Amino acid sequence: MRSPYITVYLSDSDMIAVAGTSGRRHRLSEAARQVLLAAGVPATPDKLAETGGTSLDVVLALIAAELLIDPDRLPDRSWWDPHELVIQRMRSAGRKRPTLQAEEMPSPRKPLRDEVVTLPQTALDTDPAFFADVLSHRRSCRRFADHPLDLATLGAFLRRSLSVQHSAESYDSGVNWRPTPSGGGRHPLEVYLWPVRVTDLAPAIYRYDPFESVLCRHSDVDEWFARMPEQLRQQSDLLEGDPAVVLLVTAVAGRTMWKYENNGLSIIYQDLGALYQTWYLVATALGLGGCVLNGGNEFVNARMLGLDPLIECHVGGFLLGTPRDDRYQDPLSELLTTRDQP
Repeated sequence: MRSPYITVYLSDSDMIAVAGTSGRRHRLSEAARQVLLAAGVPATPDKLAETGGTSLDVVLALIAAELLIDPDRLPDRSWWDPHELVIQRMRSAGRKRPTLQAEEMPSPRKPLRDEVVTLPQTALDTDPAFFADVLSHRRSCRRFADHPLDLATLGAFLRRSLSVQHSAESYDSGVNWRPTPSGGGRHPLEVYLWPVRVTDLAPAIYRYDPFESVLCRHSDVDEWFARMPEQLRQQSDLLEGDPAVVLLVTAVAGRTMWKYENNGLSIIYQDLGALYQTWYLVATALGLGGCVLNGGNEFVNARMLGLDPLIECHVGGFLLGTPRDDRYQDPLSELLTTRDQP
């Protein structure tokens, strides 16, 4: 029968099928397409050839390509979406592109806008024992106090997690070094933030520039952004109070995909995971609380931010604020308490 793990796309005038079980691409002939369309239920190779109006060789080739699969090979229950499985399989076949064209390399930075906000400096304990304590106290916090965050603390959070420490731009390279790792030093991630409650910062959507360590005013806050905290509370019973800051993460995918083929998206997601953990640790070190945010519909966010999702796509988000209390530090007790409630 037809494998449930197939994705299909068009390349010029050809139809290409990707087998999720192997990650391999196969160009489909018209005869092969007809067999796949007829293979929705188990059947013998001879029967499929007859139903598809083609030769047995076409059916056997589809079996060898794992586009047709023995039902007995399938698990009783699979959680894989075919697109996710294809990405997983292609990741292992990913590699650095054999030829890199320097003139096609996307810039590692976005241009500064006219209106920027300079972030104040602040100190942070660097004792090794302090870092071990930060690691042991990292938790997701979804209950936020009502008082605002000051601009200096927000600046410390952004600077210590995102700012560029070294750059090879002067050597015609897009590589740079930051507190978070990135595949190939490409750093595709951009961070936009909405200060829900931050002192000395006008309400607006800002982009953090990690090269200059400033906030660039990006756009005004529209009705959709203004309603985001309320919408988040409707989606989660665990969220209480409004965060001080909502951070949205986008990826300029070309920065990474310029260098890597087949596994560029996987590398971007790894970069995002590294950023999330860094944000958790820096928030903990500053006495703040935070949690990962799915961030909503990609196309809605792209429209609100004025972005082309084929160039700069939304990949995640993060809520940041002051913890309302210390219950989040004992998540097991909190979970058991929640389960005991009627």
